[in-house]
Amino acid sequence: MAIDITITDTAADHIKEAMTNAQGDSVKGVRLHVKKAGCSGYEYVVEYAYDLGPLDSEISKNGACLVVDREIYQKFLVGTVVDFRQEGLNEGLVFDNPNVVGQCGCGESFALKEKGVE
Repeated sequence: MAIDITITDTAADHIKEAMTNAQGDSVKGVRLHVKKAGCSGYEYVVEYAYDLGPLDSEISKNGACLVVDREIYQKFLVGTVVDFRQEGLNEGLVFDNPNVVGQCGCGESFALKEKGVE
């Protein structure tokens, strides 16, 4: 299955640096996940991937590896662009997800169109 997630060059640089700075040599990449949370319904979870599951796909760019569960991808992440931005004192990965239909006021959680979920 082809994964339609785009990683910008700045995001790839950030992910690669995070992988390099991670504790231990067993980091396979950075995992992107979506979980139910917050006032709008969902939030992104970004964490180190130390192992790969049978449903995981790897998206590689410039030495960086983003790991995504294919079921989560199909339901919530198709067409997402992963970028890294610095705004004032804040910096981090940001997600331009065409499946988002609304956000809470603080920007921490969002509502998504769910594909294949009744």
